[in-house]
Amino acid sequence: MKQIRYLAASVVVLWTVASVSAATDIRQLVAKYFDALNRYEVDRSLAFYAPNAVVIQQQKREPLDRDANRGFREFEAAIHSRFAYRIHKIDGDTADVTLAESNDFYKALGSTTHKSRWLYRFHENQIYEIVQVGSSNNEYAQKYLACRAWIVRARPEQAKLVTTAEGNTIFNGRMAGTIMSLAREWESAQKNGSKDN
Repeated sequence: MKQIRYLAASVVVLWTVASVSAATDIRQLVAKYFDALNRYEVDRSLAFYAPNAVVIQQQKREPLDRDANRGFREFEAAIHSRFAYRIHKIDGDTADVTLAESNDFYKALGSTTHKSRWLYRFHENQIYEIVQVGSSNNEYAQKYLACRAWIVRARPEQAKLVTTAEGNTIFNGRMAGTIMSLAREWESAQKNGSKDN
């Protein structure tokens, strides 16, 4: 009986040690991932994603678009993005993270920091699933959509350069300068009470 109790206790201890070790590993992976983002190391940040990584936003599950992701990272470098994060908890293979991003683009829109919450799920030291928790920052979303609509209306030629056929903004390093210039024009127009110039 003593041996059984000893073995049971040993299993609990080993399971606890393994769980703590796994949580520590995931914390370190999250820290390294955001370090790569803050250093604008595109290839290093992309290496954190598993080949079959998926993103779940607004209940839509889609494969992670590496080309678009590379564009986002290049755009973030050009607009001096900084990422701050807080891990709420580690549950198994999942890190529950609140993310706060600030950059020149958000400032131009009058929305200094964009906050969001995500679940990052890891397998073999890579992220295989990213899940958005709740809705994104409503203030930023409203201003971004207003700015995009203004660009299409007031600057149609530039709009053709920075938007897709579906009307989505093309975020990448090559378009960063044009997008920032348009965002600042929009900001000035708002301050001056002008809608079209």
